[in-house]
Amino acid sequence: MRDLENGAPLLRRLPYCSGKIGSVGFCMGGRSALLFVCSSDKVDATIDCWGGGISSDSPTTPQHPVPFVELVKNLKRPVYAGFGADDENSSQAHAAELRDRFDRESKFGPRHHGNVLLMPNTPFSLTYVRSATGKKPAFELWPKMVDFFKKHLL
Repeated sequence: MRDLENGAPLLRRLPYCSGKIGSVGFCMGGRSALLFVCSSDKVDATIDCWGGGISSDSPTTPQHPVPFVELVKNLKRPVYAGFGADDENSSQAHAAELRDRFDRESKFGPRHHGNVLLMPNTPFSLTYVRSATGKKPAFELWPKMVDFFKKHLL
């Protein structure tokens, strides 16, 4: 997180930056992007795709003493999260728990901070988008991600 915190001011100073920055990640990167937005005010919007290991039933460690979903109460910036309905690692139950937490913890009303997309007939993204049938959900998700960033970063 310290690397992301230190990189944010550098990105903001780039001549083609709007002054706002976003983070996006897939799988472990999605979980890291969610952790970043829940623990920092240095990012303006985040997209978490298939970020596993975030639910309240995820094991804790000394490095991660609380489940990631517990950190949603710290959100100050918007999050868009995408999950595959047929994924077992970040399951439908995990997606529902994140959506419920977004709604419950938002200080500005339901869905102000977080929106969760559950993509039907889609298992884990990194293996699925490489298959012929997986390209369709990937092409459906991409414009939604771009629209989210346009709304919050431009």
